[in-house]
Amino acid sequence: MPKTSDRQQLLSELLGVISACALDEDEDNSSSLDEFDAENAFDTDMDDLMDLYTLVSSHRYISDRAMVPKRRKFSMEDLFLLPDDNFRQLTRMSKPTFVFVLGEIEQHPIFHSASTTALSLADPPG
Repeated sequence: MPKTSDRQQLLSELLGVISACALDEDEDNSSSLDEFDAENAFDTDMDDLMDLYTLVSSHRYISDRAMVPKRRKFSMEDLFLLPDDNFRQLTRMSKPTFVFVLGEIEQHPIFHSASTTALSLADPPG
């Protein structure tokens, strides 16, 4: 099941509230002219809800997006300083799962070299 974003959830809830208010208004349509103030208040509330729905639907994100600094050099410390959502997006797994997988593979011979030549972390030529 696809994840529903906070924005989609908010739009869905707003649409539900707007629908409920509209149905409520239809049921109360038999009101007398003495209830003009209540009807006017309803219109104001409905206008506010519609304005809010329009505002949310016209913006791609509900809150400001935090910029993630780009680095050329890999740092395990910086990786774990990322917020959980960013870490999960970058590694495609949670932090505890990452630590578990790292523990399982770190002693594998493929990650160890018998060579006496030091590895360079500089960019390869070309």
